[in-house]
Amino acid sequence: MRNMRRFLKSTERTESMEGLIFIVVLVVIVFCAVSHSSTNNEGESNNTSQPSVPRHSQTSEQQGNDEFRIRVVVKNVETDDKKRVDVLDLQIRGTISAPRDNFPAVMKTLFFDMTAGSDSSKFIVCKDEDFCDKENKHVLGPQNDFTVPYKESILEEWTSVFSLPMACLVFPKRGRRKVRAFTIIARNADDFFDNGNTIVSAEFDFEVATKRIGYEEVDESRRQFEDSVLTIAKMEIKRFEKQGDEAISDVVHQWIKERCSEIYADGETRKMETRMRDYMNKIATSQDINQLCACIKENANELHELYFAVELFLDIAENCGNDFTIDDLGWIDRIAVKLELDKEVYNGYKHKKLGAWIEGQAKAKDNPQDGAEKILGIDPSWPKERKLDYLNELYSHWNPIMSHSDQEKRKHAEHMIVLIAQYRNTL
Repeated sequence: MRNMRRFLKSTERTESMEGLIFIVVLVVIVFCAVSHSSTNNEGESNNTSQPSVPRHSQTSEQQGNDEFRIRVVVKNVETDDKKRVDVLDLQIRGTISAPRDNFPAVMKTLFFDMTAGSDSSKFIVCKDEDFCDKENKHVLGPQNDFTVPYKESILEEWTSVFSLPMACLVFPKRGRRKVRAFTIIARNADDFFDNGNTIVSAEFDFEVATKRIGYEEVDESRRQFEDSVLTIAKMEIKRFEKQGDEAISDVVHQWIKERCSEIYADGETRKMETRMRDYMNKIATSQDINQLCACIKENANELHELYFAVELFLDIAENCGNDFTIDDLGWIDRIAVKLELDKEVYNGYKHKKLGAWIEGQAKAKDNPQDGAEKILGIDPSWPKERKLDYLNELYSHWNPIMSHSDQEKRKHAEHMIVLIAQYRNTL
């Protein structure tokens, strides 16, 4: 009996252990089955899903033809005045779901400069109010409301909604830029960027090249432009040997003053005037004219700045009196060519400043003696003896300069010596 009890107790323990082992085995089997199923599902998922592609760069097949999308196409178009300009054409496609038919929505686009990476994105600014929000220069879009014709509107083809001239945009820097366009169609203009106000939105990445000076480069670019113009001005003054001439100094200072009043804010004008005057006093004049012209052209933010620069050179020439020659005019003409100025427009500036002198040169071709008298500074009413004495003085002045180290000065002196000799033969 005692042995039976021990057997029964042993049997109970054995059955208890077997039950526990069974439960453990069952749990392991279930766990393995679940794990196996999960692994298979995961494998199937990895085999069928597409990589995570940003929405703006997905293809039509990846997005589905009915999803709202945008793209920006760079086009070169002809304007009404027959000029070719680059424009950014914003196009949309896909489904727009509005609260009702003929819904007056608002469409706006922002351009971000992504060249330095998404963490360093910067706004691209529009300087023309016809193409941007009047209070926020980086919010672009048509001025008229964007009407959604149907409650469920589907654009099956790419449709152009907004064209923006590239010349209207100011980037952080010039050169090749990576741009992200972000377009929102919203219920109203209030709280425009509130998600609850958005009907649809999309973005698109593209690249453009711009030569326009960026807003982060403005200060340095202005300085290079001004310094290059003033260097050429000083080279011109040296050419005419007018260093220290009060009238010429006034011309330069007036140009500096006008430049500052046009470009700089009121609080900066005096400081910038002082900077340019100091630079004019210490600048060296033995610099490459081709490099200077290239720097002026590269750093002129607007076309009229190039003409403003040449106007200074013409003003200096206008105040040089009889020291100015046809060779000197040719020197300024060559600068205008290097700056790629419109010939007709430049000639208008030239005749405005030097019209009387140019007319005198034309008459001199018909009457060499009259022309020589104007160039040499001789009064036709002088008696012959006085004219001869004056010619001797001029010869004494110009003869030593014929051996000058400056080639331009030598040519000028040779021209004057020939003119003196020709006029002497007419007496």
